[in-house]
Amino acid sequence: MAFSRLGEGNNLCVPLAAKESIGPDIERYRGRPFLEYKAKVIDRIERAVETARSRGLSQLVISSEHLSSRLICEGDISDLREMFPKEVEFKVIVYLRPQVELALGSIAESVKAGSSNTSILRPSDMRHGKPYQLPYFDYSELLGRWEKVFGYDSLIVRSYEKAQLYQNDVVSDFLFAIGEKAAADKIVPGRLGENRRLSPEAIHVLAAVNKYVNDKKERRFLMSELEAVDDFCTGSVLPDEIVEEYLQYFEHSNHQVAKRYLNSDRLFSDESVQYRSFSVDMSKPEADLVARFLAKIIHRRFGS
Repeated sequence: MAFSRLGEGNNLCVPLAAKESIGPDIERYRGRPFLEYKAKVIDRIERAVETARSRGLSQLVISSEHLSSRLICEGDISDLREMFPKEVEFKVIVYLRPQVELALGSIAESVKAGSSNTSILRPSDMRHGKPYQLPYFDYSELLGRWEKVFGYDSLIVRSYEKAQLYQNDVVSDFLFAIGEKAAADKIVPGRLGENRRLSPEAIHVLAAVNKYVNDKKERRFLMSELEAVDDFCTGSVLPDEIVEEYLQYFEHSNHQVAKRYLNSDRLFSDESVQYRSFSVDMSKPEADLVARFLAKIIHRRFGS
């Protein structure tokens, strides 16, 4: 088995090259430059397949979280399939997490990247939001698109809940899912590191200070310090009513997925889980003053 990273510093290149059209956030790939970029990605894929074959390897793993968030129509997924040699057989492994967890994760990652915005669309507003929002959150529609291109038997659907994972570890679970149980049993859970989840208190502090800290080195320092002292419990930056809306809005879709792909009545073990909610108005002068003071301390630390 070979694991191929085909990107240049991130895992967006394969989904990007499979797009029928490019959005405004990646305009630099429009027109001829984009076509050249796409050709290079296809060439990398072909070389990765040939390298795996020459080494006598039967499996090549290509992974990207953006496959689900960027490829939002059947045409995009068909383009992805056509980027590979026709004789290649596929298994599409999809990890699904409760939609409210997905929403909370998107807020946290956005703030970690420098955003100061902790708000998110309600599920009922997604049809009028950005084009990749509802297709990303509605798992019945998402899996339906992939099934049409790759076929029902090619899909392996897993619930991204710790209690549902093999050895309670996603790396072990992935290896187990592709038939590599011996390799899965050798994994020490948590040994490969994990993207630690910040508490809602830490997310609010980071979002507030982000308004005044733009330097990447300073932001990394702030992140490491926050993670070191963040002893609050995990929770939600979303109000309770929005959390409940997420749970109810996707209940039918999740039930369809559980029935079709898992032969079960429920997709997630406990969809009525209670999320500890924490919110604060960071626009208040007192909160903004604290954020500015923290930013000055960080600037002083780096002499900027």
